[in-house]
Amino acid sequence: MATAAFCSGCGTAIAAGSQFCPSCGQRVGVASPAWSGATDVEIATTYTYAGFWLRFVAFIIDAIILSVVSAFIGAIIAGGDDSGTVSAMINLFGDWLYRALMESSKFQGTVGKLVLGLVVTDNQYRPISFGRATGRYLGRILSGIILGIGFLMAAFTTRKQCLHDIVAGTLVVKKPSGYVRT
Repeated sequence: MATAAFCSGCGTAIAAGSQFCPSCGQRVGVASPAWSGATDVEIATTYTYAGFWLRFVAFIIDAIILSVVSAFIGAIIAGGDDSGTVSAMINLFGDWLYRALMESSKFQGTVGKLVLGLVVTDNQYRPISFGRATGRYLGRILSGIILGIGFLMAAFTTRKQCLHDIVAGTLVVKKPSGYVRT
């Protein structure tokens, strides 16, 4: 797992032992994490990014949940006489709503991510909006269309970002110590 500290002002990587950001000059550790509710100005937070395999397991958990729910709802709506069209529409629409609502909620992640102790943040480690979560979802479609290469990027990028994270300006990190949902 890669760990790093980043400037709360501009997001630039900060070398261990630095007192000031090399890019914007802001003092290191002056901002508290958005989700902690802490006010101590000297808190420094180190983030651990979620790599490819951890995110893959979260995806499998979410896929199982969505498959069961969409099959159940599809059977009810189609009355057991579904040609697959109703289930496909429910899958697409339901998948978007599930991911966007959960990632923009106070939980900051889908059930799969929550089980593994992960949260979705913006590049400044703050919770994301519904609009950004929707953009992230649309970026997931792009990541898949290009033969899944967009997903594999998480194994090779410094901040363990997939293509859809880069497009939407998001990160998936392990919940830091002191994490408090607000």
